[in-house]
Amino acid sequence: MLVIERDDGFIEVVEAERYFSRWEAWPAHVREGLTHVRGRVLDLGCGSGRHARYLQDRGFEVTGIDISPGAIVVARHLGLANSMHRSIADVRRFASGRFHTFLMLWNNFGLFGSAPRAQRLLSHMARISAPDARIIAESRDVTSMRGIHRDYQLRNLERGRLPGQFRWRLRFGQARTPWRDYLMVSSREMNKILEGTGWHIQRLLPADDGAQYVAVIVKRSTVRDLPPD
Repeated sequence: MLVIERDDGFIEVVEAERYFSRWEAWPAHVREGLTHVRGRVLDLGCGSGRHARYLQDRGFEVTGIDISPGAIVVARHLGLANSMHRSIADVRRFASGRFHTFLMLWNNFGLFGSAPRAQRLLSHMARISAPDARIIAESRDVTSMRGIHRDYQLRNLERGRLPGQFRWRLRFGQARTPWRDYLMVSSREMNKILEGTGWHIQRLLPADDGAQYVAVIVKRSTVRDLPPD
């Protein structure tokens, strides 16, 4: 069992198996998001590599990066051909024009940590990616959450932070990750963050609960209407 611990003392226990789930168990909005992947792919925060390996098995050239060296060991063991122990901040180290798709599923838009950091890194991602690049990013609108979660959001607003910004760490047995910043945003907040970075939301793929969603984000110079569903 994995323990997710927030800096206000809130704890959530999750099954480790969820990080090794297969396509059949993924939510419909995630499966649909993967249909928008194109070209060479960089999976940001790849974890065990489940999404990256799914795409790799379908002929995509995929590179996975993760800040956890253990996650990279697992991803390689499970068959991900290209993976690196790197932070999301290291996107600027890749060659210009290298990637056509950035994958940020499983709420990995949150890896940006804060709105200012997101804007800086998104600008770097625009510069290093192909002209027709896209980002497939998942996040959540937290404003419907109540109780201790709502209290946390209000404290964030009092400190000038977005309501869905929080600090957390992961615990497994005696092992603990460092405390890290994470960011959940509504689609409206995401649009605001994207302003001036070279990116634009082209399509939203909502989950059944109305709060979780995947955004298909494209470069502004390549914004086109997608055909109707």
